[in-house]
Amino acid sequence: MPRIRTIKPSFWKDQKLGRMKRDVRLMFIGLWNLADDEGVVCADSCIIKSELFPFDEDLRVKTINEWIAQLTEALMIIPFTFNGESYYVIRTFKAHQSINRPLESKIPLEIIQNVLTEHSLNTHGVITAGKERNGKESNRKGKEGDELFFKNPFSENFLKEWDLWKKFKKDELNFSYKTVLSEQAAINELVNLSKGDEAAAKKIIHHSIANGWKGFFELKIESHGNSKGYRNPVGEDESVQAAFAKIDRMCDKDGPGAG
Repeated sequence: MPRIRTIKPSFWKDQKLGRMKRDVRLMFIGLWNLADDEGVVCADSCIIKSELFPFDEDLRVKTINEWIAQLTEALMIIPFTFNGESYYVIRTFKAHQSINRPLESKIPLEIIQNVLTEHSLNTHGVITAGKERNGKESNRKGKEGDELFFKNPFSENFLKEWDLWKKFKKDELNFSYKTVLSEQAAINELVNLSKGDEAAAKKIIHHSIANGWKGFFELKIESHGNSKGYRNPVGEDESVQAAFAKIDRMCDKDGPGAG
């Protein structure tokens, strides 16, 4: 249930926020209303859109995802998972909101504090895995040799598909995730779109690579006689069979285990 929140005058002169688009700043304020009294928000872009922009019919969920990514990159919100569900915690929420008789969050306070603590370590270049919670933590190396960790909600086999996605983004779109937090936000989005199903998550990755899409789209199921198939968003430029050959070429180019 949305709650009444306060806006401090200093918000309007915050330089980091000031570099963002006006709509992103507006959505950030809206997230305060959606957050519980510990600053935790459900990481479902469809819900965020319907709650904050109910009259903007031209606004797409894809745009909401882009705005969320900007807030994540700016370290305004921190993505995390708990019991298979994805959430954001607003990093400075408790510092700026004075709440009388706060209601208890459904996320244990210890979990929230651990997320904030890990974030604090991340911003200082020292990142620890901490306690493993509801998903495996994947180890990656940073530019300076620091060990980076993000929560992998699926099996170890999923990481091969994720590495393929990052390679596609880098090679064909000249894009790389700048922080662990932004990469976690993308994984959380994939969890939401796939409803937590690993096979569906892999299909979503494959379809995005095959069609040259910058982001992920939910798989739509439609009936064809007695069978069911996946329907891609309107505007697909190449056949599925030809498109998936692109994935094979990417794998063959670098050989097994390339990432």
